[in-house]
Amino acid sequence: AGTTEERAAADYIAEVLRTAGYAVSLEEFPFETEFDTSQVTLRDGTTLVALSMRGGAMGEASGMTVFAGVGEAADLAGVGMEDRVVVFDRGVVPFAEKARAAEAAGARAVIVVNHEPGLFRGTLGEYEAAIPVLSLDGEAREALMAGLGQRITVSAQAGSGSGVSQNVVARSGTECHAYLGAHYDSVPEGPGANDNATGVAVVLEVARAQRTPGLCVVAFGAEEIGLW
Repeated sequence: AGTTEERAAADYIAEVLRTAGYAVSLEEFPFETEFDTSQVTLRDGTTLVALSMRGGAMGEASGMTVFAGVGEAADLAGVGMEDRVVVFDRGVVPFAEKARAAEAAGARAVIVVNHEPGLFRGTLGEYEAAIPVLSLDGEAREALMAGLGQRITVSAQAGSGSGVSQNVVARSGTECHAYLGAHYDSVPEGPGANDNATGVAVVLEVARAQRTPGLCVVAFGAEEIGLW
């Protein structure tokens, strides 16, 4: 919601409905949301999408990477973490304990890699770290580990803010007697194909094939971030 991609989707939906013979308007509205544009940049310039853990510090940090397993005592033994970006595998040891151990050893940042494909959101609970702590997609593990020992840059950028979304409203006739509706925004972790492009596709096809006076269509924006 609130991105140029969401607006492009709205413009596409509007054009399809206009072509089908509807009178279409885009009704904008403000909303409050959380954002997370965190990322990890490898030495060769490759950028990996990441998420900031709640309780981690915001900002940018650079350093050589070092691997510390899942963060158990045996994993940490003999691992030099000072001025390094410490990479952990997810599991066994809580996120807060991983971050606390790395920070105590002088690390500049922490990355926790998922044990399966996909990003995940994490929290350090009551612990407030003074360094960035990011989570990373399990599918990015190979690229990260291939450059182990090289300098990378971690950028933790998350917070709350305001944005503008829009509903696409299409009318057949001057009054609405029946409505077709579906939301068209997605979540950051997925492309939105089944949630909810499939629903929007059904609405658009029914609207095209069954246009009658009094049938109105609404494609809703900003559903995923609090049912705005």
